[in-house]
Amino acid sequence: MPVTFHRAQLDNGLQIVAEVDPTAHTSSVGFFFRTGARDESSRLMGVSHFLEHMMFKGTAKRNAQQVNNDFDAIGATHNAYTSAEMTAYYAHVLPEHLGSATEILADILRPALRVEDFNEERGVILEEIAMYEDQPFWVLYERAMELFYGDHPLAHRVLGTRETVQKLERDEMATYFNDRYSADNTTVAVSGRVDFDAFVEQVRGHCSHWQATKPERQFPAWNLTDRDETLTLKNTTRHYMIMGMPAPHVNDPWRYESTLLAHLLGDADGSRFHWALIETGLAEEASAQYDGRDGVGEETYTDFKKWDLGDLPHYVPKQKLTGTIRIWGNNYLKDGHPTENLKNYWTEAFKRFHPDVTLDFNLPTTGIAIPALSCGVADVVMSRKAVIMDLLPFEQVYHYPVTEIEAV
Repeated sequence: MPVTFHRAQLDNGLQIVAEVDPTAHTSSVGFFFRTGARDESSRLMGVSHFLEHMMFKGTAKRNAQQVNNDFDAIGATHNAYTSAEMTAYYAHVLPEHLGSATEILADILRPALRVEDFNEERGVILEEIAMYEDQPFWVLYERAMELFYGDHPLAHRVLGTRETVQKLERDEMATYFNDRYSADNTTVAVSGRVDFDAFVEQVRGHCSHWQATKPERQFPAWNLTDRDETLTLKNTTRHYMIMGMPAPHVNDPWRYESTLLAHLLGDADGSRFHWALIETGLAEEASAQYDGRDGVGEETYTDFKKWDLGDLPHYVPKQKLTGTIRIWGNNYLKDGHPTENLKNYWTEAFKRFHPDVTLDFNLPTTGIAIPALSCGVADVVMSRKAVIMDLLPFEQVYHYPVTEIEAV
């Protein structure tokens, strides 16, 4: 029987989606909340991740040990994660245990938030922060995001900082939970062998009392500029580098092409980075990643007049391009449309390098593309960077603002 897709919505706004496969041997269920580090104030940075931990500390009818025992009793693989824009809780089980897994998840997502549990878990979070501080690439990545997004809340660290976690109060977390973990900010997804109608009724029974709060996500302006920084880290034997540049936002139709491009450019095996950097011994690891974001900087505008053709680097492309090239870089857009300065600049630039190319100025872009690599020998850094820029010639032709950060 074919795979079918279903959708339903409860009266309180909670969304339910399903991918039903009658031939599957397992089922999975997840609760996804549209809240993450970007939805926190700077004062509360890290509260989403901290709250994720608190969900497993117990409810009005279960303590932490009972939560673990009940998941183990049905043989569930379960976990949770927090990102900049989402927090998720899920379980993977045999189909006959889907109902039990859903009930456990629904229960723990209305946590007791006991003060003693809160104070205990704070120490766990601080230890987790310390653990990641011992990973050079993670230190580099967090700093790169701070440089790339600047004052925008997407610069927030998912784990928070030592200072914000230490200062966070239990009541502040409860207020955040009541606002952001509402029914109308929740999507329940299920897949595998599922009776969808029965599943909807089960979710209704567990979640119909959840309140709707109409939480809003803020979309402040994002002003991207050229930035670079070098970090010196203790006890580090390798050189690490990250470059970030604009890419399509999460709802842009070009997100699929961007994902494929990142795969071709920087997948683990057989990509351009692999053959140009790893096989040649310039780097031990090299990757490229597309990470679309939710509507970032749609109203941002940077005056394009400050740049003219004289600013273009001396660049000779490897090959002449033909066809239609789309210009990415919403920091040069005003009200979602390219300025005349932008159009004139790119048109003249491409005449110089690629006279047979037609330019397409459509749709603002609000994601991030991240080429990243690590290498064991610092004196090949300039050579390695030259290879990357040759593989990414558009950065030089487009004169994109690029966030670049290195750790040595």
